[in-house]
Amino acid sequence: MATIIPDVVSAQTVRILTPSDSAHKAARLMAEHDISAVIVADRAGRLTGIVTERDVTRRVVAQDLKGSQVTVADIMTPSPETIAPSGTPDEALEMMNRLRVRHLPVVDGGKVLGIVSIRDLQRSVTGRIVAI
Repeated sequence: MATIIPDVVSAQTVRILTPSDSAHKAARLMAEHDISAVIVADRAGRLTGIVTERDVTRRVVAQDLKGSQVTVADIMTPSPETIAPSGTPDEALEMMNRLRVRHLPVVDGGKVLGIVSIRDLQRSVTGRIVAI
């Protein structure tokens, strides 16, 4: 049976911001690393939220706000649902559909190990990337 880690997500460097970082920093980090979501954690490393490209688009750009003046805390999805590394692709897809999200933090014992995306799940099922 396939699991989220290592079958779907492996060798991933988790990009983490703090709630006080700017939305501009989040967007720049996503652009620099060609990723579509970043984890938000407090100074102790505990997951507090997730910020996606969609959050930046809807909560900064669409509102005509200046990204350098908006904090990650202002635009993040707080306390996101998570999945364990032993979770299955089917469980992840069910959660994503139910929650209407495209990313799930992968957490084990309070430690963020990665982020699984709908694209990761698509690739694991088909063996190729499909535009979403």
